[in-house]
Amino acid sequence: MVYNREIKIHVLFIKSIPFMHLLQYVCCTCITLLFSNHCSSQNPCTCSEQFQFFEEKITINYSGFRDKVTANNEAAYQEFTEQYRALAALSTSDTACYRIMNDWKKWFKDGHVQLQPAFGWMKPDEIKKLFAQTERIDKSENQLKQYLGEPGRDAVEGIWRNGEGRYVAALTKQANEHRTYVASILQADGIFWSPGQVKFELSPLETGNLFAVRYYMQDHSQQTDTALLMQDSLAFNRLGTWYRGAPAATKTANTTPKRSRYYQFEQLDKSTALLVIKTMNPDYRKELDRLMKKHKKDLKKTPNLIIDLRDNGGGSDITFRKVTPYLYTNVVKTHNAQIWATKDNADKYTKWQHDKSSPWYVRIYAGMLKRKVRRHEGEFVGKKKIYKTRQLIKRTFPKKVVVLMNDNCASSCENFIKIARQSKKVTLMGANTAGINDFGDLHMIIFPCGRLAMRYPTTRYITVDLGKGIDGVGIPPEVRLGNEVKDWVEYARQYLEQK
Repeated sequence: MVYNREIKIHVLFIKSIPFMHLLQYVCCTCITLLFSNHCSSQNPCTCSEQFQFFEEKITINYSGFRDKVTANNEAAYQEFTEQYRALAALSTSDTACYRIMNDWKKWFKDGHVQLQPAFGWMKPDEIKKLFAQTERIDKSENQLKQYLGEPGRDAVEGIWRNGEGRYVAALTKQANEHRTYVASILQADGIFWSPGQVKFELSPLETGNLFAVRYYMQDHSQQTDTALLMQDSLAFNRLGTWYRGAPAATKTANTTPKRSRYYQFEQLDKSTALLVIKTMNPDYRKELDRLMKKHKKDLKKTPNLIIDLRDNGGGSDITFRKVTPYLYTNVVKTHNAQIWATKDNADKYTKWQHDKSSPWYVRIYAGMLKRKVRRHEGEFVGKKKIYKTRQLIKRTFPKKVVVLMNDNCASSCENFIKIARQSKKVTLMGANTAGINDFGDLHMIIFPCGRLAMRYPTTRYITVDLGKGIDGVGIPPEVRLGNEVKDWVEYARQYLEQK
């Protein structure tokens, strides 16, 4: 296939795009509210450059590209892509550009082709490093409080918190040619925002207690607004309300055990236990490992188990390795996934090889794959093979298992379902899974401008060739549940009791 990178925009082509669709992407509003706020068209990373980068990386690296763009639809794909190249060339807004690329990728109908702000997939330390250069007020919390406690402070100065309680800031007079007051963070999440960083700036307008605002969002992007000072509140026109007098939160001893956001084990009664698994994200794998170890004795004596996988968006198969042994009753068949070999896709295994959070044997295997992928660029690597796994130890308990699933069970969650449904002790219950599994093992690439990141599949399951693909369909349950069942867990518990 030949791809024309030249952007051809002429009057006839522009007329072929529906007016409202074109207007949606082209409009850029440059707001000037006391502060000088330039349009993002001045950014050296143009939308055309970002779109071209995205398109090229997907074309070269996406393992499903050759299944999604075929001889039968190539002309339609080229016409579709040319329209979005034209829209990208006209875009002068980061928001519009992001929307253009998001709409373009819908051609592939694959939830694994993803585009997000870069920090969406960064680890906390990487996010902190990204925003490390944000302006800071070089005063400690005690110094700021001492200053605010002195007589003669302006009415707007003080300690403020936002409505959700996510931020506490000291608003003090720090006048220069661009602003009069600065709100510096006292308390925040410690990842996107850290103490001392400037959260917003105020400059008084002529109309009494009204201020011009320059405000920095969670991702540190800038917004302009106005804010009205009332007795104990600072009401922004669009950005919510901050409230006066929020002291720094007092740290008190917490004797309540820390509970995982993603994993839960609960003994429902003497015969039934509940295991909730909300994610297969490998960053939280050890949390699940610890939970399984902690409740090993409970699992050995409880005859019925409910595994709740609803809304589990996937992650990595390595995450559930401590759970599946409780399901085995017989040989399990798994279909191999072949790797689409490119330079970028080899880099995925380089990162994996050096990820110390992964087990040592996984890192060795990643190094082997990296070398193999580099040797076979432009080919699918791996055999079209069905593997058989035999579990040496068959656990007596649990005797019966229900796996709850819904249409948000995706990717690695679906791989878990594929294993579970082969067990004689398992009943699948709920709704069809998401159907995002034929192409997997995602790799992330940061855009050259650093603001966006893409993720895309690097492997292709041989189930596609065998006519057993699930993309867009999902895996069906054996017992279907809908809105008529208010409590799926209780329904499963009663089902196991009666079975």
